[in-house]
Amino acid sequence: MFRLAAGLLFLILIFLPAPAASGRWPVLDRAVPFEALALAAVIALPALRRGRWPKAVRAVLAILGLAAAVIGFADAEAPALMGRDLDFSADLAHAGSVIALLAASASPVQIVLATLAACLVPVLLFLAMQAALGAVERGLDAAPRRAAALLAAAILVAALSGSEVVSHRAIAAIEKQRGKLADAWRATHGERDQFLAGLGPPPRTDGDLARLGGRDVYVIFIESYGAVLLDAPEFKPRAAAALARFDTAVAGAGFTLRSARIASPTYGGGSWLAHGTVDSGAWLDSELRYELLTTTDRPTWPRLMAKAGYQTMDALPGLKEPLDSAAFWGFDHMVGTDQLGYSGPSFGWFGVPDQFALGAIAALPRAAGKPLFVQIVLVSSHMPFSPLPPYVEDWSDAGRFASHPEVARTLETPPDWQNLAAPYLDSVDYDLRVLGDWIPRTVRGNALVIILGDHQPPALIGTASASHDVPIHVLSRDPEIVRAVAGPGYADGALPGGSAGNMADLLPNFLERLSSPQASAKPQTGATAPRQPG
Repeated sequence: MFRLAAGLLFLILIFLPAPAASGRWPVLDRAVPFEALALAAVIALPALRRGRWPKAVRAVLAILGLAAAVIGFADAEAPALMGRDLDFSADLAHAGSVIALLAASASPVQIVLATLAACLVPVLLFLAMQAALGAVERGLDAAPRRAAALLAAAILVAALSGSEVVSHRAIAAIEKQRGKLADAWRATHGERDQFLAGLGPPPRTDGDLARLGGRDVYVIFIESYGAVLLDAPEFKPRAAAALARFDTAVAGAGFTLRSARIASPTYGGGSWLAHGTVDSGAWLDSELRYELLTTTDRPTWPRLMAKAGYQTMDALPGLKEPLDSAAFWGFDHMVGTDQLGYSGPSFGWFGVPDQFALGAIAALPRAAGKPLFVQIVLVSSHMPFSPLPPYVEDWSDAGRFASHPEVARTLETPPDWQNLAAPYLDSVDYDLRVLGDWIPRTVRGNALVIILGDHQPPALIGTASASHDVPIHVLSRDPEIVRAVAGPGYADGALPGGSAGNMADLLPNFLERLSSPQASAKPQTGATAPRQPG
């Protein structure tokens, strides 16, 4: 009976993780998992006739059970890490990039240990699952026949029970993934228009942007710049000090600054969903929506700015390969790693320090006679937040670091995965300090600057948040343009006030508030249409 109890205990434990209401790790649910009981019931069936399943059947049951347990655990962990459900059909496509990012940041020892764990853990779990099933089978086989029959029947009845003491989390997680796969299939097999309708109306194309007055516009994303910085008591003092220093720097250069919180469609990763939401005015909370959007003729922010006579540029210091959807977004110029000309030490996967990137972007040639619309994605605050480049007073040294000989030692130190909170705070502090210096140096006249986070940091920093909010800052030397763009929900200064809605509101509000009353009064019609081939 000891074997039987040990086998049942393992089957129950492996299915127990459940999503936590808050915090980093899943909790152990008190309900008995249906999946464990179902496996035990199936393995017990031959015992009623004093028989056993063939080894191949037990192996198949072990594989199926382990797969269900892994899916259930991933489903329980995903909300804490990403603030959303896992989507295997989309998320697995980015697994290679995530592995490459982590490998570029890790030490050789960490890479070897992670590789060994990736190879050994699945094998050990499979062997443990087989052993547990075998223990249940042998325990029933050794019991008196009547006792084995009663126990097998009890397990089967409990497995099929609809009682609240029995949970079905792994099966629900599998059903959830099946639904996501079904949605992806339906969207590409006859129901595309229904999914496109969910994107909402496109941004208006008849706004004249008269109130913008031809001034330059900068939209700057700070990676992982989330409202958890202000919501977590252990983070707020450091974040508030960094924001106060940023406020003082830009105010000293004559800028008016207003700030708020704005909701991102993603959490802990998937930055492109946030960028796409801002640039399209569509709420892109899934890879499916993003992919569908990029097959349409929906107007985008850079296309609308180009129509208004602007030179448009997308500056992505972390972009190492051409962006597949570049043609849809419609920027005149895409600036990636190669175009920045960085030859200094590599800081992790993305390599290029934000301070150098901003300096190089400011030096790029401009089209004569055209105002500039530039979108910049800063990456030095990307997980794992280290190695972090030092801020240098002399911007010409931002690629050489002659004034910071300690950089070599910094690059040799791998991330401490058990303590990511401190480097996360350091990275945000670094970016705010760099921007507080770069904006007064670079931004001409009464140009408009919009700075916002792309998403909350992953819960690996040790603190999870129930909110998808990120800070947003609007600044210019012209206070009237700031108040036109930063309307309800914004507060004066760098500390975010109320809510500015969500990122899908940003573009429509920009077009509405900066167009003349005559243009804003025109009705807007039309819907997102599929892009025609040719």
